[in-house]
Amino acid sequence: MSYFNSNMTALEQNRHDLYKKIKKYINDYTSGSSVTVTSELALDGEKYLLVEKDKVLHRLNSSYSPKNEAEQWVKQFSFNNYGIIISLFGLGSGLFARELIRNKGKMDVLVIYEPSIDIFIHALQNYDISDIIKNETTILTIEGINEFDFRQSLRALVNITNIKSQIQCIHPGYDDLFPEKAIYFWKEIKDTYIHEKININTERFFGKRYITNALFNARFIKDSIRLIDLKENINPDVPAIVVAAGPSVADNIDELRRAKGKAYIFVVDRILDYILDSGIEPDFIVTIDPIKPIEYFTKKENIRVPLLCELVSNWEVLDRHKGKKIIFSCNPYFQMMYLSQKKEPPVLNTGASVATAAFSSCVKLGFKRIALVGQDLAYDGDLTHAGGIAEKAHIQYDIYVDGIDGKKVRSRPDWYEFLNWFKDVIVLNPGIEVIDTKTKGAKIEGARQMSLKDVIDNFGIENAVNDKIINDIECTFSEEELEGIRKFFRDSYDELGNLKRKSRQAVQICEEQIRYYKYNTHDNHITERNFKKLSKINEYIIKQPIYFLLDSFITAEAAQQMSEMYTFTNDDIRDKIDTYEKSLRIFNALIDAVEYAKKVFEENMEYI
Repeated sequence: MSYFNSNMTALEQNRHDLYKKIKKYINDYTSGSSVTVTSELALDGEKYLLVEKDKVLHRLNSSYSPKNEAEQWVKQFSFNNYGIIISLFGLGSGLFARELIRNKGKMDVLVIYEPSIDIFIHALQNYDISDIIKNETTILTIEGINEFDFRQSLRALVNITNIKSQIQCIHPGYDDLFPEKAIYFWKEIKDTYIHEKININTERFFGKRYITNALFNARFIKDSIRLIDLKENINPDVPAIVVAAGPSVADNIDELRRAKGKAYIFVVDRILDYILDSGIEPDFIVTIDPIKPIEYFTKKENIRVPLLCELVSNWEVLDRHKGKKIIFSCNPYFQMMYLSQKKEPPVLNTGASVATAAFSSCVKLGFKRIALVGQDLAYDGDLTHAGGIAEKAHIQYDIYVDGIDGKKVRSRPDWYEFLNWFKDVIVLNPGIEVIDTKTKGAKIEGARQMSLKDVIDNFGIENAVNDKIINDIECTFSEEELEGIRKFFRDSYDELGNLKRKSRQAVQICEEQIRYYKYNTHDNHITERNFKKLSKINEYIIKQPIYFLLDSFITAEAAQQMSEMYTFTNDDIRDKIDTYEKSLRIFNALIDAVEYAKKVFEENMEYI
């Protein structure tokens, strides 16, 4: 069998979606490539790659011994840590990727970004890369085929436990050949790092608040519905208008007033009073922030517009709101609660802001057309929000992004994160037409520019929205099911005692292990027995539903230890001591989380 047939068979059997895209590319291929790829024999008889671009010839491997070059190249990297994410710019003939795979750990993941489809096709035809294709811990992305998977893979893989266990490397010669794509490669890695740091900082900031909100908001479950309960009562042919709080909202007030009844109007909590004071009653309000200042929601006392929220959204907002609550997403603890009553839990990719949560809700509801209003994601002079508000950001520096007029506009790192989120979700939902109605501000890649007037005139449907239908939707849980939920909460409360007892046992084991390793350089039957005990305790803890309510609290208390948990040196004993010291801090954080949750449970038990 030829290299090409062998590699294509491996693709078909192991990466079927990629196989179909490659096959289509080859069938549709027309000449016009900017590079010419060839292979020559090295002195040791192995082949090496040559690429000609702009009349310059680039050699991508050693002309003496390509395999030996790759073996020496990989020695610059350390694979001591556990769960490393390795990002490689350039597959080439596969030699460097193969050496990374051979040296990395079983739980490490290699993410390859190949910027040239022509090099990849040449490799399929001239080299055996079937072992790389078959490798289950390797993700293969190719420019022009599935390059979006590079970004998505990094976002899915990088987390608090491996953020400090990253390796980034470039196939020799690739940065000279593809400098613009190399910039993209590094930019995606940087953006992923910032994205995860924001997630970690959010968890640290909101640790206790998640527990407080969750247990207070439990009282609203009995009268709530899920987003999926709403779906069958929504007409997806009518436009959804998502109103964020950017300064440009003021330009669309008259059109929003005209849109009432012809389109579904979703407003973020921050802009609610501004919209109500303008004589517009939205169809839905959206909130997500666990510590949303109540003055940023409403000063009014009797708001009955349906509220889309999470069960860990700010309890003060849910308490102030008097209408129907629609749960659009929930954390794993509440997911288990829904599943305990055989109900599909609401789960949503909410993004990083209330506006992205509103947009995701519209996607989940099946709208075919979503119009964005006030999604400026850039300053208007010094203004940040509608109503002449110039809010000071927590992150005190500016960045510049592409504006819808083709010029750069002043923005902020958090807004840039939202821009990236919108870009990704638009790519992932090609069947939805996303319309950006503003006339200035940051360009949302993939969105169509159109005025709100034209959206309403072209796509609005007269008297299409009936608020009464929404308010009459039957609640998710019957009285019998609510009794099951009460039992779920009672069991959770009772389980706190077991978690505290197990955690104290784990603390004692960690302390015993630390004492031993400080004076000994080898294991014995006691350390091995302790290790097994600790493993069983960990296994028990993470199986308990209540643990997932405490998770953010633990992250807040022991973020540093968690981020360094799987980082190691060449000193085995020192690594063991460090690991048990970090574990000690995490188990103590769990004890603190249990004590805090027990107190909040008791404060809210009569309502639950």
